[in-house]
Amino acid sequence: MKKNTITLLSVLSTLLSALGLYLILKVLFGADVVFLILGLIVISSGQTLVFISSRFKKKLK
Repeated sequence: MKKNTITLLSVLSTLLSALGLYLILKVLFGADVVFLILGLIVISSGQTLVFISSRFKKKLK
């Protein structure tokens, strides 16, 4: 169960990082600045999940 949770957190963090990069790249192609702010928030959420999953990995060992 815990190993599945770590895998799920890793996948979610990767998806959030990709979504954040997509939102930031939309700004480069003429979208509103709101997408930049949303992209930064989403990327920081993905990094938080990476931190949480690394803490879970340490507890499993």
